Amino acid sequence: FLTELARRAEERRIDPVTLFALQALRANAEVESEIRSLDRRIGDVALLVGDTATALASWQAAAAGLPQGSPERRRTLAQVLRLEAEMRPLDRAGISSDLEAFKEEFPDASELDALAASVSVRLQSEGDLAGAVVALQGVHGPASSLERAYLILAGGDPAKAREDLLSALAGLPAGQATDVIALVALLDRSSPAGQRVAAQATVLAHRGSAAEAVAEGEAGRPGLPDPEQAGLLALAGRIASGHGLADQAEAAWTTLIDDFPDAPETPEAALSLATSRAARPEGREEAIALLEDLIVTQPNSPIVPAARRELDRIRSQGSPP
Repeated sequence: FLTELARRAEERRIDPVTLFALQALRANAEVESEIRSLDRRIGDVALLVGDTATALASWQAAAAGLPQGSPERRRTLAQVLRLEAEMRPLDRAGISSDLEAFKEEFPDASELDALAASVSVRLQSEGDLAGAVVALQGVHGPASSLERAYLILAGGDPAKAREDLLSALAGLPAGQATDVIALVALLDRSSPAGQRVAAQATVLAHRGSAAEAVAEGEAGRPGLPDPEQAGLLALAGRIASGHGLADQAEAAWTTLIDDFPDAPETPEAALSLATSRAARPEGREEAIALLEDLIVTQPNSPIVPAARRELDRIRSQGSPP
């Protein structure tokens, strides 16, 4: 009866009923292989209903019964670590210990790079910078290299972080790689004071404090050379836009366009501002004007083809009602 109940509930995606039936089966199971299978299924379904504690306990129980070094145990323990990194409150000692055990058992696991990075990020958010550094030790890959770079940036050594930033590029998604390239370029052409501001803003944004990051860039901008101010405004625009802070992003782009019209970051800022303004009916005409001005005044900019496409898209939508 319980097996049939679990099957029917799973087919209809009635997850609480599926979880009840699986747990009842688990309570009466005697065969070791069946127990391990049920533990894994209970973990999956518990996560669907938002019961992270049950999911974690079930996956841990499943892993304990699997052969050391086996692919199935590796995948299960990886799930445990991912979930531990998301849980609140965080058991810092527990997750650090579990990660070190995973490293020792599976030193060449494909999941290790992402797992170490996610644990490091979570420990950073908890203020445990020493633990965050340890989490990355002995791990090599794009995600861990990027986290190592952020930790070095937080320590106030942007020049030293450059190597890790560049080594992370090859394995990063296109959008993230573009942001890293822009950050490296900004650090390369900035004075030590400008580097510190850029580094601090980047670290704040990475740790989830986007509004503080934008404010940090704005507070540190006065007194710097014009090229560095333009770069910091472009950085602030990217951070704000990437974290859903549309008003702050538009403010940064507007200041960049108005105060530094000849900066190399200005064409991209104009395109981004036009796209953002066009999302609102009342901003459509301003967006068109921004793009037309960009195309006329910066005809050789590599951003112009994208600006033309965006202009055609906005015009094709017609006048707002």
